[in-house]
Amino acid sequence: MSVAQRWGFAVLATILGSALTWTAVAAWPGHLDTQSAASVVGVVAALILGPAGWWAQQGAADRALLASPAGPVPVQSRGPVDAGQQLVVGDLPGQAVGWQDRVELLDQLTLMAGHSRTAVVCAVAGQRGIGKTQLAAAYARARVAEGWPVVAWVVADTSANLVTGLDKLAAAAGVRQPDTDPTDAARAALAWLRTQPGPCLLVYDNALDPDLIRTWTPPVGAVHIVVTTTRYDFVNLGESLDVTLFTPTEAVTYLRTRTGLADDTAAAQLAEELGRLPLALAQAGAVIGPRRRYRTYRAYLDRLATTSVADLLPPASGGDYPHSAAQAILLAVDDLAAADPGGHARRLLDHLAVLAPAGADPVLLRHLAAPPRPTGRRRWWHALRRPANVAPDVDSLTAILAQRSLILPSVEAGRVVVHRLVQRVLRERLQYTRHLDPVLRSAADALSAAAAEHGNRWATRSLIADYTDDTRTLAGSPADTTTRRRLLILQQDMLNWLGEVHNYSTVITLGAPLVADLEQALGPDHPNTMWSRGSLAAAYRAVRRLDEAIALGERTVADRERVLGPDHPDTLWSRSNLAAAYRDGGRPDEAIALDERTVADRERVLGPDHPDTLWSRNNLAVAYRVGGRLDEAIALHERTVADRERVLGPDHPNTLWSRNNLAAGYRAVGRLDEATALDERTVADLERVLGPDHPDTLWSRNNLAADYRAVGRLDEAIALHERTVADRERVLGPDHPHTLWSRNNLANARSQRLEEQSAAAGVEQRSTATSSNEPGATGPVSPV
Repeated sequence: MSVAQRWGFAVLATILGSALTWTAVAAWPGHLDTQSAASVVGVVAALILGPAGWWAQQGAADRALLASPAGPVPVQSRGPVDAGQQLVVGDLPGQAVGWQDRVELLDQLTLMAGHSRTAVVCAVAGQRGIGKTQLAAAYARARVAEGWPVVAWVVADTSANLVTGLDKLAAAAGVRQPDTDPTDAARAALAWLRTQPGPCLLVYDNALDPDLIRTWTPPVGAVHIVVTTTRYDFVNLGESLDVTLFTPTEAVTYLRTRTGLADDTAAAQLAEELGRLPLALAQAGAVIGPRRRYRTYRAYLDRLATTSVADLLPPASGGDYPHSAAQAILLAVDDLAAADPGGHARRLLDHLAVLAPAGADPVLLRHLAAPPRPTGRRRWWHALRRPANVAPDVDSLTAILAQRSLILPSVEAGRVVVHRLVQRVLRERLQYTRHLDPVLRSAADALSAAAAEHGNRWATRSLIADYTDDTRTLAGSPADTTTRRRLLILQQDMLNWLGEVHNYSTVITLGAPLVADLEQALGPDHPNTMWSRGSLAAAYRAVRRLDEAIALGERTVADRERVLGPDHPDTLWSRSNLAAAYRDGGRPDEAIALDERTVADRERVLGPDHPDTLWSRNNLAVAYRVGGRLDEAIALHERTVADRERVLGPDHPNTLWSRNNLAAGYRAVGRLDEATALDERTVADLERVLGPDHPDTLWSRNNLAADYRAVGRLDEAIALHERTVADRERVLGPDHPHTLWSRNNLANARSQRLEEQSAAAGVEQRSTATSSNEPGATGPVSPV
């Protein structure tokens, strides 16, 4: 509803209300004089016009906000967002060049999202390029400018992308911590979002699976949900808003504004030729007008008439988009040569077309835009002609592409997004012209370089997830044998980077098909194949899929011993990981035997002070403790703590892990005062080194509370358990196994307190409390 229509309703309501009031006053017994009656009518009119005028003006306010959206203010928060601050998370698209405000649709979306809390923005007939994402983005930008405390934009075409988006929200909210799996972090983000006083906005863009969205929709809280989709089976999620093609009037108005031409008759003819599809009109409008390639609509229409889609795309192209849209996109791409004689913008666009739809961050953009490195003889000739192969300015290239509506800027500084329909047309064009394979290989090189540039991978965990999505997209493209092998190596690199940030669920998702592909392409005994198999086994163990971890670990050990030899470092790592899986799987005797062999081999091959040797000795001590050989466990733990403090330093994470394990050994044999003192020291060191919310710190704090309870310091135990439960619920989520363990320990401590109080009162009770110790741990999942 337009602003004028809103004001019309407001004025009409005021007139009707005034008329009814005058009639009622005139019929009132005793008949007021004219001046008094007019005063009464005036008061009633003011009471009606005030709220009605505010409602009418809201439409103008929303559109004013859209015209100049405010930038986000990034904050770190572990509770409600502070007043005056906001979190804007995700790749929220910026306003497109030549954006046309679709007033009616935006007004309907505003009402629907506020009324039903879930609004489904659906493209008619599943057609792409119709503007559903831009409409949702306009609504989100308005909420940002209005100051809503939380606005999150999540790409939801796959489960992995959805989890990655919520994982970013968890990081921004401060509820994602080291060693937390992205799925657990996503749950923590939703749990945190439910606690916000609101109003908050969560947008799920390009959703394809209604059940997936239903699973990840907050059931309570002041959260407004907007879902964009091309599918109609989302209607049961909430109120549905159909986004249609431009009306004839909207299409002509858009072209007039975009081109600067006043020939509405020719504009209407072009609009019908392009099916009034907003994306196609954007491509055409970018190259039509004074001082542009096509000075008139007629010149562009003539070019369309002489451009055969069969000459540009493979015969099987199209489907859910009209060929006229492909023509408009490719004509806009051809126009790049005038502004970019070196072809750098075209090269960047081709690379963006083969990546995931979420777009590219500034680091990746820089590597994608870098000119290719010449090889062989060309390298020397190139060096003689051009000594310095200077990379082009990325900002200039993205500006050229944005002016032609070939990319969209993001609210996040420096990030750009390419529309899925533009990507599809360009990929089909690259495949048809036999240029797809070189682009895929070059994009893989850029991804590897960008990921390697991020030294602190935990700090850029969300980017590693984005790069993994790009990797999956590349791997799904048709490619020749050479390209396929390059993409397999890229996926293997991604397994390593994902393991570094403890994203084990994605390691499994990517690793299982990768192992099968490597076995087929390189053979089951190739080092890369065995390496990937070991990474997958380690991930299975990390998520407690122990049967699979053991089976795959046994195969990897046997293969590496046969191919690489029993003393190869990779063989020793595989043997160490298999022993840990045996121990976690309730097979301590086998774990001890394998750990003893590995310790002896590492001491012989690497030396007694090598970090890998110390790692194996720590694992053997834990296996002794799990197997009930407590004296040997404590002696070896004490030796390992001393060696790690000497070799690695007292604050190294591995040293702190060893101290944790030694305290657990003391506790197991009843040396409670020593366990308590060591755990107190370890908690203090972990809080100083890793922070109070790190999962390792919370683990140690839980163990310290168990110490307090064991030595009779029950009040301190309960207080520390209460703090640990609260912190684990906030950091890890209410359903995380560590949270449940802490909650059980708190219940046991409180039960013991009740027993003591009942005993003091002479009431006999039967205790059902169990041991509150957490199981020992060897530390992070080891290399493979």
